[in-house]
Amino acid sequence: MHRPWPAPRSRTIGAMAIGLGCMRLSTERARDPERGRAVIAAAVDAGIELLDTADAYAWDDSEVGHNERLIAEVMTSAGRRVEIVSKGGLVRPGGAWQSDGRARHLAEAARASRDRLGVDTIDLYLLHAVDPKVPLATSVRALARLRDDGVARQIGLSNVGLIQLEAA
Repeated sequence: MHRPWPAPRSRTIGAMAIGLGCMRLSTERARDPERGRAVIAAAVDAGIELLDTADAYAWDDSEVGHNERLIAEVMTSAGRRVEIVSKGGLVRPGGAWQSDGRARHLAEAARASRDRLGVDTIDLYLLHAVDPKVPLATSVRALARLRDDGVARQIGLSNVGLIQLEAA
């Protein structure tokens, strides 16, 4: 069941937004989920406008979505809406960081992220990293399908250079 968060503002996601990158709340060995939730809640209470997360923000593949679940737990009781940026296209076998830009992986990852976050649509969904084994155009088409299907309101690329951006 998706939580009915208020509708996002009409501006472009991330444009002039004050955001919190939540990666370290889930990837550090000394992490404390209770403290992580407290950090997110304090940021929301202080007026943060955007939370940045990813399905890969976890120790390894056994915990995919750890960070997204932390955010969802806080947002369930938050008094206001913040924009959520999530990313897919990285996997964590044995704690390593490996790219997976296949269309099927991105489609499954985005839908799982949406469900973990408890939203109907992810505000902004990014390809986390270019996969050298997959043509960038394939990954970008997969993102476009996610947008067209309503899984993500806006799409984009992360960790790309100018040549890759121009190719996209």
